[in-house]
Amino acid sequence: FSPPILFRDIRELGKRQAHTAYGALVDVPNTPGCVDMLVAGTSCVDYSNLNNEKKTIEQKGESGQTFRGMMDWIKKAQPPIVILENVVGA
Repeated sequence: FSPPILFRDIRELGKRQAHTAYGALVDVPNTPGCVDMLVAGTSCVDYSNLNNEKKTIEQKGESGQTFRGMMDWIKKAQPPIVILENVVGA
């Protein structure tokens, strides 16, 4: 597995540059047709059954920030394939 770019935090993709999983700062591709596929998962800390201080997506906790960051980038880049990971009952 050797993707050309693997980003560390989808919340950074709204910026001109973002950090890769390996720590490099690179330009963010964000125009239609710039990528073939997005595979992502949002943080589930705000929705976890183990969390006594749950937040909704509108409260902009960590989970809401990752989801909104992902959706903002999807609207810009319009990848033809989007795969979202979700854990049931975490």
